[in-house]
Amino acid sequence: MSEACFECGGPAVGEYAPVPGGNRKVKLCSACMVRVRHDHARRGRPPYGFVVDGGQLLPVEAEQAVIAKIEDLSLDGCNDGEVARALNEQGLRTRVGAQWTHVAVHRVLVRLKRDRAARP
Repeated sequence: MSEACFECGGPAVGEYAPVPGGNRKVKLCSACMVRVRHDHARRGRPPYGFVVDGGQLLPVEAEQAVIAKIEDLSLDGCNDGEVARALNEQGLRTRVGAQWTHVAVHRVLVRLKRDRAARP
């Protein structure tokens, strides 16, 4: 008889360490394994404009200023590529020091739209 899943009690197919690098592992079924891995991946890097400190998202002023520029340029009618080009011409870089791309700009704008829609 196989061991039971730690999460749902179903048949376990593998082990997962709830704390990366930890020595404690739990048995999980395949569905719970996928969900747990997805949840762990979502909790990775904070969104552009924020850092995590003490488990809370805190704004980064310099990145928030770039977000405001992205929003202003977008509202002025620039497409994502034009916004990226303008940021690069001003010498502004992403968090990791890379040039802005239309994809990175689009992700910032999508997150802004999603966050505004979630506000009451």
